[in-house]
Amino acid sequence: MYHYIGIDVSKKVLNIFDGKKDLIFDNKENLSSFKKYLKKRYPDFSSLVILFEATGIYSYHLKAFCAIHMIKAYIINPQASHNFAKSLGARQDRYP
Repeated sequence: MYHYIGIDVSKKVLNIFDGKKDLIFDNKENLSSFKKYLKKRYPDFSSLVILFEATGIYSYHLKAFCAIHMIKAYIINPQASHNFAKSLGARQDRYP
């Protein structure tokens, strides 16, 4: 069984949605606070799948973190996700 985590990457923070709640972690080298959260909740990282949009340099720490800890990561093209949401008639300003 896999556990999916969606992440919105910005310059300073990672906005996380783990399927139940929204969390915010600093987007710093090593992502130590994020790692601490994951270890507490998911002792086996092999069951994790992380999804996030490619955000250039801002997603570097997250990409490195996933590679080091052998976490499955799906990097989504921002234009593709925008077009997908548009095709569904979804708009960002509709969500809290």
